[in-house]
Amino acid sequence: MRIIIVLLMLHSSLTDAAVYKCLNDNGKITYSDIKCDTKSAEIDSSKAQGTKTKPRESLLLPEKLTLSSTFTSVSDKFSRNFYEIVFLTYLLMSGICYRVYQKDKKFAKTQQWRIPEATLHLYELLGGWPGALIAQRTLRHKNKKLLFQLTFWLIVALHVIGWFDYLVLNQLLTHQIILFISSLA
Repeated sequence: MRIIIVLLMLHSSLTDAAVYKCLNDNGKITYSDIKCDTKSAEIDSSKAQGTKTKPRESLLLPEKLTLSSTFTSVSDKFSRNFYEIVFLTYLLMSGICYRVYQKDKKFAKTQQWRIPEATLHLYELLGGWPGALIAQRTLRHKNKKLLFQLTFWLIVALHVIGWFDYLVLNQLLTHQIILFISSLA
């Protein structure tokens, strides 16, 4: 959660950063966050040809590049395929989670070192809870431990509430949580 907050704070504070491509007096191309002055943009070829040339526009970036424009283009590409990416993530993590449950069941039968419950919950939290639910029902594994089941259903509830917030409430809960956390800092 801290990482998400830090990334949001960085995104909001760095969105106006700009990068300029300049040609200095030595003919070397430099990159800076300060706009090029006309001296550094000019090419001094008068020594070689005896005439002064205009600044070469091709050596300057046509427009300033900002981090917000970069984030916008990445988020546009992501948002076009958002539901496909989420579906594939749930599918992949469910398969992984089912397989981990299967291994843990095998380890339990053969009295080997078990997979920690925190690891199982991590896979569930990362989107593998449908696979975990199927594994619990078909393999009859981890379905009687009360604390494990409470944690599992809490993870399922978090996913359902998150999707309800995203699809119905237009991320109202998410924004309120971010405002509350930012007021604490």
